[in-house]
Amino acid sequence: HYSATLFLEEWRKKPSAATGFVAFAPVFADTATGQIVSNADALEQPLIASISRGDTVSRAFMSDGAEIAPLPGTEAEVKAIYDLFAKQNVFAKYYLHSEANEAAVRDLRSYKYIHFATHGLTDEDHPDRSCLILAQTPDSTHDNLLTGSEMYGLRLDADLVVLSACQTGKGQLRQGEGVIGLTRGLLYAGARNLIVSQWNGND
Repeated sequence: HYSATLFLEEWRKKPSAATGFVAFAPVFADTATGQIVSNADALEQPLIASISRGDTVSRAFMSDGAEIAPLPGTEAEVKAIYDLFAKQNVFAKYYLHSEANEAAVRDLRSYKYIHFATHGLTDEDHPDRSCLILAQTPDSTHDNLLTGSEMYGLRLDADLVVLSACQTGKGQLRQGEGVIGLTRGLLYAGARNLIVSQWNGND
């Protein structure tokens, strides 16, 4: 946290009213189709159980043509965590490949646990440009880069947000402010706790 005072203020707040788990893993494999999976049917909730769109293919390139390295391990990571929640009869949902896009992360307020497994880009000179890379779908109206500045606009009620990506805990150190980066935006948006990394990690 940024200070003991801020931590105490968060601790005094009412417990999260949100429930369930959601995860996002773009994977960046060109041959994979988009997929949304939810255990809602098993929990008898009025939500779609699963969708697989065979005509949607993810795009593993940035807008400037740079290739994004595939992360096949993130798919296994997200599915393993999903299974743990589902076995405890807790609502769980994940978005894979082209479905793990920027539009999908706009409404996260109902989730208690949020997990991103993807690539992270850190810009310590311009921390608001630091971002998580989401699915680069060619038909999207978004750039599918979830930047530090955009995270301020999220509305969260999450006990835990995990940024399973490279250097997501880094940012610009400002006197009297602490680290400015992805973490600050998420705390401002309503995340109570974060798990981030200070290092590069192989998939």
